[in-house]
Amino acid sequence: MTAPAYLRFAKRLVSLAIAGVITYILFPAAPPWLAANEGLLHDVHRTTSEGWKIIGVGTSVLFSEGQASVNLTAAVPSLHAGFTMLTVLFAWDRVPWRRARPLLLLYPAAMALTLMATGEHYFFDIVLGWAYAGAMMLAWSWWERRRAEHRRAENPAHVA
Repeated sequence: MTAPAYLRFAKRLVSLAIAGVITYILFPAAPPWLAANEGLLHDVHRTTSEGWKIIGVGTSVLFSEGQASVNLTAAVPSLHAGFTMLTVLFAWDRVPWRRARPLLLLYPAAMALTLMATGEHYFFDIVLGWAYAGAMMLAWSWWERRRAEHRRAENPAHVA
């Protein structure tokens, strides 16, 4: 990825993260595992920590301290889903073989299934994360086109 492409991706990624944090503040929402812990849902178990325990990370002090300080109501939108979709949307036109592009969608689909299976997110959270990613792509693309048109209008001599 070239430096300008990386910068364009980074702007979208940071904007998505900021939009997610703002939403977490304005709309705190319990993920499925937390709702189950409060007795609002049945048969939902948070299993994400099981994998960490198997490889010996879940028992470390650093991991435990980190988990203790996370925002438990930061579920809507799913930024895990949003980041994977943002990556796919950004990479879509960069995959030279057009027939392979739909394979990129396996990444956000696998993330979505994992997030729901582990009790971390509802389907709504995931779809909203995808929508946020799409909105960031559209907003930044519009802004970049607008800036390019403005530059061309200011300096018509450099138009190729």
